[in-house]
Amino acid sequence: MKIPRVHQSHGRWYRSVDTEERLPNGKRRQKWVPLTRVDEGEQALMRALADLSVEPDPGQMPVAIDDYMKAKARELTPGVATEYRRMFAVVKLAFLDFTVDQVRPGDVLDFVQQFSDRPTARRAYKARLSGFFAWCVLTDRCPTNPCAEIRLAAPPARTARFDAAAFWALRAKLPAQGKAFLDLLYLTRQRPTDIRLLRDSQIKDGLMHFRPSKTARSSGAAVSVPMTPQIEAAVKLARSAQKVRTLRDGYVIASRAGHPYTKEGLYKMWATARIAAKLPEGITTRDVRPFALSELEKAGATPRELQVAAAHTEFATTEGYLERHRERVSVTSTLPPKPAGTA
Repeated sequence: MKIPRVHQSHGRWYRSVDTEERLPNGKRRQKWVPLTRVDEGEQALMRALADLSVEPDPGQMPVAIDDYMKAKARELTPGVATEYRRMFAVVKLAFLDFTVDQVRPGDVLDFVQQFSDRPTARRAYKARLSGFFAWCVLTDRCPTNPCAEIRLAAPPARTARFDAAAFWALRAKLPAQGKAFLDLLYLTRQRPTDIRLLRDSQIKDGLMHFRPSKTARSSGAAVSVPMTPQIEAAVKLARSAQKVRTLRDGYVIASRAGHPYTKEGLYKMWATARIAAKLPEGITTRDVRPFALSELEKAGATPRELQVAAAHTEFATTEGYLERHRERVSVTSTLPPKPAGTA
């Protein structure tokens, strides 16, 4: 049995506790608090640990992370806050025996390098740690941000392309709820999260109303999409796949029991269909939205119409989506004219 900060010596268990005194290397000096004898057994040790009154050190990484999340969670949407907590659970385990001011740039680099085969995850963890340590500097828990010196290479550009062929190949391999999810992604041009969390109450007066979660705390941009026959068919398909609707204001995309899908559940469904359709690994749910907007542009939609459809505050953001699918065609040229007297 391995318990953090509990050590065995000469037949007795001890709990190591940080003191206020600093060693020459900057780390806190520790003292060992005696607990029970080893031969008294595990239950006696657990009782002694429970009775031991040790105030949590706000400088300990797990304690500081909990304090940070209490402050940070107010700024995050529920879905993003859940993702933060998931990632910081991994960080807590990695830095369990560290105090905040003990963490050096090399320690952070060693941690993020374990994700070397997942460059996006590596950059995400570095970003989470950088935000955390910036908060620690502002709250006087450490003097500097150990992430400031770390530079990570950008992940390789994705070459996988989502087009009509990929759409229909993927759709053929998805179950009913997956088909409805894909159809609504394309027909409404909204983000995957907003389709996954679409509620019955958002459909009224012949419109499907969206207030995108990504902009809810910034621009507050909203958009309403007319209920075309194809959108109505997608909603009907989603509802037909549910045996039970447990909520009065239920989710449109839900399991057979009426429960909303988690992000991981939909990702697994998507990945299984993508593999069955023999599509490249790089194709994700986020590719449907720019593809749908580019198809609208080809059909003659104006820049303003595209911006409204995407619920973007600035057209520059919409332009970035469209650039992913525009064909780059070079200008034509002819051979240079021959100088006079040239054969």
